[in-house]
Amino acid sequence: MAAGGPFQFSPTAAAEFNARKKITLKGYGGTWGRVILALRSLEKVQDELVDYEIHVVSVTRDVHREITRLKKLPH
Repeated sequence: MAAGGPFQFSPTAAAEFNARKKITLKGYGGTWGRVILALRSLEKVQDELVDYEIHVVSVTRDVHREITRLKKLPH
């Protein structure tokens, strides 16, 4: 897990995260945001994410449209 500063997780601490089943994304779209690319990447592996919760925070309008599109797709 990348950290935004000098703090880094040790290899043994990373194992504690394996049981978590949540993915949280910052929902920035527009010119600089990349969450739509992240959502499309998750879409490609959606069969592996059946037990996961995906949370998107600070959603922009274009991202909201993409989430709505993804929710309409057959699972």
